[in-house]
This record gives sequence, C-alpha cells and structure tokens, in this order.
Amino acid sequence: MQIHKLCKPDLIAPGVDIIASWSPISIEGRKLGFNIVSGTSMAYPYVSCAAGCIKSFRPIWSLCCYPISLMTTAKQLSATNNQDAEFAYGAGQIDPVKVLNPNLIYDAGKMAYIRLLCKLVYNKSVFSKGCYNISYNSRGCYNVSYISVEDLNYPSFALRALNPHIVRGTFKRTVTNIGSPSGTFMAVSNGLNISVKSVVLSFTSIGKKKTFILTIDGSIKESIISASLI
Repeated sequence: MQIHKLCKPDLIAPGVDIIASWSPISIEGRKLGFNIVSGTSMAYPYVSCAAGCIKSFRPIWSLCCYPISLMTTAKQLSATNNQDAEFAYGAGQIDPVKVLNPNLIYDAGKMAYIRLLCKLVYNKSVFSKGCYNISYNSRGCYNVSYISVEDLNYPSFALRALNPHIVRGTFKRTVTNIGSPSGTFMAVSNGLNISVKSVVLSFTSIGKKKTFILTIDGSIKESIISASLI
C-alpha cells in the first residue's frame, strides 16, 4: 500500500549573504540604509521577482502556472550533496532566464486546489464566505467533486512506501503547450523503474493539452530515493 504526498519544498533560491535595503526603524537599533542578511526571507524576493517577470511576459496564465514553471525550469541538483534530496531542494535551483520559456506547463487552476482541500476535509474556515459557490456541512464541502493529492496536476511525484522495500504508484498528468505551435516531446526518466504511457507527446498548436500516465515501480534500500522525469 502506498500513501501519495505532495512533495515540498518546490524549489530553492539564493538566500545567503544577500545585500538588501534595511529599515531605519530596526528592532536591532542599527541605522543602516543596507544590510547583509541570510535566510528564507532573503530567498523569497528572488522568487517573487521571477514570478513577476513571468507575469509580464505571460499575463494570461493562471496563477498556479507561475510557481510551476519555476519548478519545471529549475536547475536539477544532486542528492549526493544533501541526504534529504528533494525534501531539501525540491525541483532544484531557480533559473530566472529559462523560466520564461518552459515549453510545457502543468496548469491545474485554482478550483483543483479547492477540490483538493475539500478532499482533505477542510471546511468553510479556510474559504471566504460564499467563495466559489461551495456548500458546506459538518464534514466540509459536499457539492464539489473531490480530487486526491496524486491527481493534482503538479510537476512532482511523491510516494511513501509502507513496505520498506517496494515502491509502486501511478500518476496522471496533463501538460499544455505554450512554446512553438508544433513540437514533439519524448519522456526520459532517470532512477527507479519509471514508465510513461503516451511516451511521445506531439503538439500542433499553442494551448493544446496532452495527458500522460506515469507509473513508478521499484525496490529501495535507502530511506529516500530520487528519480526524475524530463
């Protein structure tokens, strides 16, 4: 039996010794125009700026496409340098240049995330009153079709193996062509035993969608095993 999870973090960005403006009203009492700071708070502006740049070039994308395109164009990192692997760096290091041309995107739309929250038995406390015409009862939402984590159109695939040696799971994903009007993409996998149904996706127009099925089947000896699909 497998439990499917949504792998976090999504990606990483520079956040060590970043020169940034510094508020004159500092709790530390330092009167500086600029300061050198490290931490997640300093990596956030990089990601925000990249997302804003994408939006200026791709203004009609749905909001979920911005972080997803950052993930699919990120520089892949090696698990040999960090034992936590994807749980440490997600899809990899942000690449603000490549992100403008991801070719294919995983477009889920906000309603898919709401349906997922409903599946996880969240209730009206997480939504605005009357939001999205969702009705609620004591168990949460009841007038929407639910989706599971593994069905969310997201560019990561995570499995938790309850059997300590066997990993099996199936994921369905849909990609949208936003590159050239015509193009052919072939799925290439690395690690474990990964097979893709519809291994070749051919597009004839921008905005065209194609669906594929990803199956993972393998044995593991370590606590975390990394693999990738390109």
